Amino acid sequence: MTKMRKTWVYSPPKPPKPKVPETVKTELETKATELVNAVLKPTHIKPPRKNTRWNYIVDIYTKWHRSYFYYSTSHLPCREKIHYNCERR
Repeated sequence: MTKMRKTWVYSPPKPPKPKVPETVKTELETKATELVNAVLKPTHIKPPRKNTRWNYIVDIYTKWHRSYFYYSTSHLPCREKIHYNCERR
C-alpha cells in the first residue's frame, strides 16, 4: 500500500463574521424577554404530574451565543430519577 502524499493548497483567509450591533441586541433581547414572560412561560411551564415518566420544563429563557440568539428551556427529570438540570435550545 502506498501512502497518500500531502500537498500544499492555497487557502485564502476567511472573511470576518458579521457582528450584531448593540442597539439591535438590546432591542431584540427586551422584546424577546417580554414575549417569554407574557406568552411562553404561562403557556408551557406547568407543575409536574404525579406519575410522570418524562422530563418537564422548569424555565424558558433567551441568550446570545456569538451572533446567534436562542430561545432555551431548562428541564428537570421526573421525581424517580437522579436530580439534574438539562438545557435545550
